[in-house]
Amino acid sequence: MLGRHVILQFSFGDRVLYAVYAHLCHIRAHVGQAVREGDILGNTGTDGNAAGTPPHLHFEIRTGPDYVAGLSGRISPGEVLAGHYGL
Repeated sequence: MLGRHVILQFSFGDRVLYAVYAHLCHIRAHVGQAVREGDILGNTGTDGNAAGTPPHLHFEIRTGPDYVAGLSGRISPGEVLAGHYGL
């Protein structure tokens, strides 16, 4: 479904959340690697169920590390990114 993907665990206030970057054609991050803003995690692609579409990034924020199809566990990225990047 997600194809090649990276899941980042991060703290947001008193919550632990997970950022999902999916449909990558190449992954540059490694399991357990600490990352910072600006680090390249991978390259956009059409892996997983994105076959037949133009290369793109599927991004979402979840409340748990396990990917479950559908809206369960998703939260609005705007909730986390509000006040950053002009949002």
